[in-house]
Amino acid sequence: MDPKDPEAAYTIGVIDWTEAHQNLLGALAPEGINDDGEGNPKAPKKVMDPLKAQNGPLIEEALQYLTQAVANRANYDDAMVYLNLVYRSKADQDWGDVGSQKADMAKSDEWRTKAMGTRKANEEKKDKGPGGITMDSNGNMK
Repeated sequence: MDPKDPEAAYTIGVIDWTEAHQNLLGALAPEGINDDGEGNPKAPKKVMDPLKAQNGPLIEEALQYLTQAVANRANYDDAMVYLNLVYRSKADQDWGDVGSQKADMAKSDEWRTKAMGTRKANEEKKDKGPGGITMDSNGNMK
């Protein structure tokens, strides 16, 4: 309903990433391979090529919506965490292109660092509380 709702954009991005990740795990399992989280450069071409077509639209949409979520709520650390994961999935999309995979992993690391810093700042703000006069759980002023 609201195109600027960061939670709605976050939800779409998480669903897209989850589906893409499940597709990846399903494709790798019959080959006896686990996701290495770094683009799976050792995975066979017969697995990764069809996966690119299957997951490409999901990864692009996840990037779009998670970026939108962060744009509409600058301190949205959960969306940043998923951007980290989506860039790892994008490295799978760029399988066979070492330079692009390295760039994807650099973006992933960048979002991981931003997420950790933002989460720490959010926790510090939460720990400080609202300040001023507050009420405890029994309705008494503190």
